[in-house]
Amino acid sequence: MAHSHQSQLLTKAAAALLSCSVVVVFFILWLRNGDAAELVPDNMESLHCQIVASTAFPEIILAQEDPSVSQDVPVVLGGISDITVEKAIDDSGQFVIRLLTDRGPSRKIETARGKQRVFLNPSFVPTVLVFEISGCSPDGSRGESKKLKINLQSQFSLQSPSGKVITGRSNGLEGDDSIANPSGEELLAPDVNGIDPEGCILNADGTFWLSEEYRPSLLCCESDGTVIKRFIPAGVKLSESDIKVIDNLPAHYANRRPNRGFPSHWQSVPMNPHFGH
Repeated sequence: MAHSHQSQLLTKAAAALLSCSVVVVFFILWLRNGDAAELVPDNMESLHCQIVASTAFPEIILAQEDPSVSQDVPVVLGGISDITVEKAIDDSGQFVIRLLTDRGPSRKIETARGKQRVFLNPSFVPTVLVFEISGCSPDGSRGESKKLKINLQSQFSLQSPSGKVITGRSNGLEGDDSIANPSGEELLAPDVNGIDPEGCILNADGTFWLSEEYRPSLLCCESDGTVIKRFIPAGVKLSESDIKVIDNLPAHYANRRPNRGFPSHWQSVPMNPHFGH
């Protein structure tokens, strides 16, 4: 599970996810004398973290159960790949965070063909959710952590320029995992635009970047979730994609172990080149 942090916000608030419990914990950096830090000094030993507030995400169903699909299950918000701050905390203690889900719940089961990866709900697609958080005004107290209020502002899936919804299925290239329906009896069709999303970086103009593990690749997205460019390793072909594909990443990235792509990425400062790992 990846976690995003924006360095300009570290002196006020940061967010983290605890395992799959979908609990957000917010931290404030304090100087040892107890005063809120306005600048991060070179000597980080003069700072320490204090848990000051927390909240639990509401139960949000991202994919309904399909009775026509054997062993299909509903998907509730829980598998989160990344969290980033969309709007910095203001004087009233409100700020906005953006969550990125993973490709969807899956597991491997024994079938007549051997071990097979299955999607527990084939209708699930990677989703972006935006939450407003309130009640995080630091008041200097050192007692029990605050319980914050959280409200869902919006959510949207990703799409190609022609409007095709982007799924979490693999691309169907050599070496990709085949993915079956929940019972493992039938293989799901691959998606040439499919991604296993892991990291998210938000630009000031509302556009954003994603990193994912299938190829691996970096994706440039419009603010509405339209993926307009996909950067992949040199020599890899996604000829049927309606997204502009640019194969200029190092070719050897395509030879990494499966499920070992770009679990996260970051910018040193806004609009600078991206780094992935």
